Amino acid sequence: MTHLKNTALMKLLVELLAIPLGYPKTVTKWLVMVFAALALSITLGGCGKSDTPPVASDATNKLCGAIQDTGLTKHCVVDNRNSTVGVVIDTNDEAARSLCVDIANKMKPLTADLTGQWKLQIFSPYRDDKPLAYCVLQ
Repeated sequence: MTHLKNTALMKLLVELLAIPLGYPKTVTKWLVMVFAALALSITLGGCGKSDTPPVASDATNKLCGAIQDTGLTKHCVVDNRNSTVGVVIDTNDEAARSLCVDIANKMKPLTADLTGQWKLQIFSPYRDDKPLAYCVLQ
């Protein structure tokens, strides 16, 4: 009985939506039209302007690669929205502060093209909720 009510309700819904909007009256064609409209809107939504300039993206990717090449970390994450580069290094707070400044100084040639105030954050592999240290990338 519930199946019949759901089917009848679906047919009524299709008829109500199909006539005023000019959509096809069969459920299959209607669903195809809805799917196509959703797919198009998702595709077009991704084609807009990125929130990160290409120069920043290239520079931060090179920076992560260079930091990983040092062997200090295997995990480097760029957060374009917050202008941060996060790395995971197994160290303590005091050493992390010193490392942060050293890394930032040695990576200056790679960060010269960054616009805005980017920060390097060093996280512990045992605690990722708060960085052990952070410093400004210049």
